Amino acid sequence: MRAIETHFPSCKNVLCIWHIEKNVTANCKKYFPCGDDFSEFLKSWSLVINSNSKNEFTVEWEKMKCRYENSKALLYVQDTWIIWKERFIKAWTNKITHLGNTSTSRGEGAHARLKSYLQVSTGNFRLQFFSNKKCAD
Repeated sequence: MRAIETHFPSCKNVLCIWHIEKNVTANCKKYFPCGDDFSEFLKSWSLVINSNSKNEFTVEWEKMKCRYENSKALLYVQDTWIIWKERFIKAWTNKITHLGNTSTSRGEGAHARLKSYLQVSTGNFRLQFFSNKKCAD
């Protein structure tokens, strides 16, 4: 994120919601012995993330803070993610042209497909193209 700020200061960096949710799950699930309680926590978190206005964000965040007061899960999302709210919460990211891409899954899917095609991390398109062409001839 620092590199983007340094080299592309006029660009807005949007964080991947899918990765954030995976991190929240990995770090917070242990604080909820009952799976239903964790599901409710995730629903509250989803309402925060999907807030379409700053006012809606404030309302949903305050509800979540009241409901999970003194919870280690709340402290985690507060100290780890809310500090970056302008980079992933809809109230802010909807003002940035991102063509609906709020996760890196498309890029990661393309990367996985490319890696499977090249078969080795040191391969490249040119090498792969010419080696396939020779085999086909």
